[in-house]
Amino acid sequence: MAHTYSAIYIHIVFGTKKRRALLKGDTIERCRTYISALLDGEDARAIRVGGTADHLHILVCMHQEQSVATIVRKIKASSSAFLRREIPGLGSFAWQGGYGAFSVNYKNIDPLISYIDHQEEHHRNKTFEKEMSDILIAGGIEIDERLQFFFN
Repeated sequence: MAHTYSAIYIHIVFGTKKRRALLKGDTIERCRTYISALLDGEDARAIRVGGTADHLHILVCMHQEQSVATIVRKIKASSSAFLRREIPGLGSFAWQGGYGAFSVNYKNIDPLISYIDHQEEHHRNKTFEKEMSDILIAGGIEIDERLQFFFN
């Protein structure tokens, strides 16, 4: 019997709708825990989930038969429903419409984990918009008006 082996690491980034700073205190921790459990149930592995009050970074190891779009759609739909249902005051919570998804070489996993773990510190000196511009440029993606979903 043939076996298939894969290590498909994806760095996913998306924000709250209109950059609203809603993931504060215990809320972001509950969101991280929820998304990690959700991914485990989807035959994927959350390596790290982190971010700030207005956006998340998720490093996931995906199964070879999964699509990035399907995983992101499930994460966003399920976690927004969870936050609206479980966190008082978040009855209208929503994620932004778009997202970024970037392949990651397994040799770069540890630096990316550190980057995700230090988001609060990182954003003392850099806006989310600048961060996303830098990530897009590093990924060889030309920034133009079609990519404005990151910024609203």
